[in-house]
Amino acid sequence: IKIDKDYDIYNEALEKDYFCKRADGPLMKGKVWPGECNFPDFTNPKVREWWADLYHELIGETGVHGVWNDMNEPAVMEVPTKTFPLDVRHDYDGHPCSHRKAHNIYGMQMARATYHGVKKIHLSEASVYHYAFCLFWSPALLFFLDWRQCCYLGASLGS
Repeated sequence: IKIDKDYDIYNEALEKDYFCKRADGPLMKGKVWPGECNFPDFTNPKVREWWADLYHELIGETGVHGVWNDMNEPAVMEVPTKTFPLDVRHDYDGHPCSHRKAHNIYGMQMARATYHGVKKIHLSEASVYHYAFCLFWSPALLFFLDWRQCCYLGASLGS
């Protein structure tokens, strides 16, 4: 989320302490498409619920018809690894850990939160199917799933 004190969503996440932190305390900060950003900790169930609820306005009121989660590896520009440093801390569903352990889970949990948010709006499967897909990355594997498979994965994760 772009670091912008005039952006309500940024301020809410900051106030609720939803951003990832470095091991020595400061928020994880990195450059992505909008510029300098802080990153929600999608391994925290409260953050996933908050993220899912953001889709009510985006889809339910604004009328957006599809969602593309991008740069959720998590990607960080202008660093050699192109991702979080390994000392970034994550909630990991109440079992705190470093990014070394959470790297392959982070993007999946963002996709999970997005799925739950879109599901709450009650869009028809066809409306979502034509516009959305999920991409899961690990060092050795690349998974491309269509929306029906993402829904199955969400159910398998305890949706």
